[in-house]
Order: sequence, then structure tokens, then C-alpha cells
Amino acid sequence: MIVWIGALIVLGWIGGCMEPPWSVDLEGPRVVRASVRGPRAIEVPVREKIFVELSEALDPATVLAGRVVLVPWEEVGSCAWTPSCARGSCERGRCMIDPLTEGDLKAIDRGEFAPVEALELTLRGPMLWIQPLRALRPYWRYSLVIGAGVQDLGGAPLSDDEGAQGRWRVDLVTAHEGSSGPEARLVEPAPGELAPTNIAAVVTRFARPIALGSLAGSRLSLEGEDGGSIALAEPSPCPGWAPGMCVRWRLAEELSPRTRYRIGGGDLVDRWGRAAAPPGASEWFVSGEGADLEAPAKETIWAAQRGPCLQVGASSEETVTLRAAIADELAVEVTGAGALVGALRLPLSAGEEEAIEVAVSLEDRAGNRVMTSLVRVIEGSAGELPPLAIAEVLANPLGAEPAQEFVEVLDLRREGSLVALEGLLLADLPWEEVAERLAEGSKVGDAIPAFLSGPGQRTVIVGAGYSFGDLKDPDPPADAVVIRLATSIGDAGLRAAGEPLSLFQAAPPRLLASFSPTLDTSDLGGQSVVLADTGGCDHPGAWRVHPLGSSSPGAAP
Repeated sequence: MIVWIGALIVLGWIGGCMEPPWSVDLEGPRVVRASVRGPRAIEVPVREKIFVELSEALDPATVLAGRVVLVPWEEVGSCAWTPSCARGSCERGRCMIDPLTEGDLKAIDRGEFAPVEALELTLRGPMLWIQPLRALRPYWRYSLVIGAGVQDLGGAPLSDDEGAQGRWRVDLVTAHEGSSGPEARLVEPAPGELAPTNIAAVVTRFARPIALGSLAGSRLSLEGEDGGSIALAEPSPCPGWAPGMCVRWRLAEELSPRTRYRIGGGDLVDRWGRAAAPPGASEWFVSGEGADLEAPAKETIWAAQRGPCLQVGASSEETVTLRAAIADELAVEVTGAGALVGALRLPLSAGEEEAIEVAVSLEDRAGNRVMTSLVRVIEGSAGELPPLAIAEVLANPLGAEPAQEFVEVLDLRREGSLVALEGLLLADLPWEEVAERLAEGSKVGDAIPAFLSGPGQRTVIVGAGYSFGDLKDPDPPADAVVIRLATSIGDAGLRAAGEPLSLFQAAPPRLLASFSPTLDTSDLGGQSVVLADTGGCDHPGAWRVHPLGSSSPGAAP
């Protein structure tokens, strides 16, 4: 009887199409293929949608429980000048190490690892798509890990290629910024800035140009830390920027008070038709208590001549933009808070005691603007001399000091003939002190031997002990004009931190160009300071450290 009952049970299984217990799926899911190849994939776009195909469908609850992570490696040094690292691997000039410990990997298996990059996961049957919510860091190494706790629909855990339970991992290196579409970076308001809720515009820049032809009608989002989103619309190119590198936006509505905001994605496209990605750099600005309805104070605006340039300034407790122009031509624009100073070169036709009118405006972040017109009388024309500028200064060379120091003078003309320059002097003093000594009849400055200067020429002024062929600092090009003084530059050379310089005529006293050090180069051996002001004027924002971390006497940086 017992045997017969057993036979009936077996027949029941067969007749009812029931799956017998010996056919239960005990084999875990395996990764069959993926869009990133292991163990290391390179040049993956910064917001790539990665797909992973498995041998069977997965249980969504186990996938979405924090067991799929993307972790950036840690930077521990530089390999910019050598392909090897004392620790880790060299990735695009950075030495990087794997940050994941065995404890971290086990935490990923359990779904207890704190995520570093927010991911969007999409699961359809055996296919898993993984995409960062925001762009990743460019030229950076990452580890993508699917924890061993991920299971199939039958509860079997993830298996490796040999059938044993185990996690799946692949490393990848990202491509350049903007490789997944334009990534907008904040210009105005600046990151960290406090802005009124009725801010007039947001200005964004891009690492690579966007498509200007598709700019009309495009939008970006402004993401609030409170979860809200504001549309940025009515885009327009920024004046003075290279085409496609900067866009100004209007806000569709006012900001919420006391909230942090950052740029998101949108339908703005680059030249390859890729839509804007939420940028990886989380640059936030903060909204204030409410709207700003008051214009900046006009009384703080001033203008004063300094040699061949007219300095224009103002002061404000809030962030404002100072704009100044002569003859309706925009010549200077400075943005910031506190004391603002810009400068514009006086017209070459301006003669001594000629009245010059300069139009100045101050505009705050809310669009409140005040305008005024200032008239200044020009004192001391340079006569027939071409417009000159101090364009580069190396005060802290790697080679011998003060021997390897130099000052580069730029002829700002774009066209014209050679001009003989005679009677010029160079002093390591501010012009005000030079003028005072000249008025007293004292001798001041080092005489510069006469030389010829042509349009665009860069003349390198060196001291008596300057040595060509010094391997520690770059030489001027073979065809460069190099003028050697009878002594060192200035009074026993230049201080490593930098000091004021005045290029002038003594009779009659005329300042031709100046250098006011605003960057301390005492810790920047071998790095010169170069002029960034295209008008060749000296003012606080006119100077930058050499972009190549070195110097380039007699050549453009």
C-alpha cells in the first residue's frame, strides 16, 4: 500500500507538470558580458550608461539594496613628469591607490557600504544598466563592484566564472570633462557666494564649447538642496568669452530663501549633439534671506590716472560688477566684493591736459544698477613712444639669484614700424616714490641701453650677471631681443616674493609701465608672473602665475 501511494504521488507530479525537487535552480547568476571590460577599462565617458548582462534574471530587492557601488580611487601623489609612482598606479598624471579594503568589500556584499557616487540602476530581466546621476571626476580611476549578496529570483547568490559564490568587479578610468555632454560650471554667482533671492542671472562656463546654433530655447536646471528645481532659460553668450564657452541664463522664478543651489543637467547640447549632464563638481551657492531692491552706492566710484592707464574703482559690501568704458567701448569689467579696481589704457591720441570722459556702472546680483560719468584731465603724455607694458617678471628663479632674474617688456602695438627707445629707466620702486625722488632731483633707477622695438616685440631685460644656457631656467629664444643692464635688476636684485617695478622716462618724468606684485612667489621657485590684462595695464587682477609653472622670457606664455 505504501508503494502504491508513492507511485500515485510521482504520477501526480508528472500529470500536473510539477517541477520535481531535483530540478531546482541552485546555480547562482553569472556576469555574461558587460560594456566595460575587466579587469580595467579606460577612457569611459564621465556619465557613461554601463550595461551588465547576467546569465539569468536578478531579484530587484537584492540589487537595489546598496550592493552595486562605484568608488573613486584615492590620489596619493603626482606622476605628471614620470610614468611611475612610489605607491599605486599612474592615472593621467595622478598616483592613485585602491581605497577598498576587504572589510569594505564584505560591506558591499551585505549592502552596508556607504555609497560614494549616486547611481541610477535599471533592471530588466538579466540586463542591468548602471549610470551615475552626476558626471564623474575626469581622468580618474574608479572601481565598479556588484556585491556577492545579489541574488537571482530563486535566491541563489552571484557566482564568479568558476561557479563559486563571489562578487563581480571591474576598474575603469574616465575620459575628459564634458565627454558625456556639456558640464556647466558656476561663474556667477561664484561657488560659495551668498546671493539674493531675486538674482538677475546665472552665468555658466564650459570646458569645451557648446553648440551656439542650438542655444535658443535651451534650458538648464538649478537644483536646490531642498529637492526643488528652478529652470534656467533665455540663454545668451557671455561678452568677451570665446564662442560657446560661457552662457548667461535668466531664472524662471525666484530662489527659495536660505537654500543651497547647484547646476544640474538640461537640453543644452554641445557640438556633437550631446545633452548637458549634471556636472560632477558640486559647486554650490547660497540664497540669502530675501530680495535685494537697493542699487549700489554711486559715491564709492572713483577714477585716477596711473601712467598710460586710467584706474577705475569702487567699493561695495555685496558682490557687484564694475564696468567702465571710454567712447562707448567696453574696456574693463571687474566682479567682486569689497574694493574693486580695474584699469583701461588711455587712447594713444590723448594729449597732456586733455579731458577724458569715462562711463562707469555698478550692478549687483539682483540687476540693480547705478551709472555715472567721470571726467579726468590727462597728465603727462608719452609723446611719440609706443605703448609698452611689463608683461612677465621672474623674481625667484631656480638658478642663481639675482643673476637669472628678468623683466620682459611688451610692445603693445599690432602694426607699425621699428621705434628707437632711448632714455628709459627701470626701478624696483612704486611710481609714486620714483616721482617724488625725481622731483627732488635725485637719481633713481637703472638705465636701460637704447634698443629698437617693433609691434608685438617682447624685450627681455636682464642683469649684468645673467647667464645663457642655465639648465635650471628656460633661455630666451635665439631671436629674442635681450637687453643687459650694467648692474643687477633693481637694488641688489628682486625679492623672491616680488616687488614693485616702474618703467619710466626721467626727463620729463613719465611712467610708461608698472608692475605691482599681488602674488607671492617666494614659494614658487622658477615660476614667473605674467600679465593677463590685454590692455597692458597694471592693477590687482592683472597678474597670473605662469600657466606652465615655469617662465618664458621673450615668448608668449
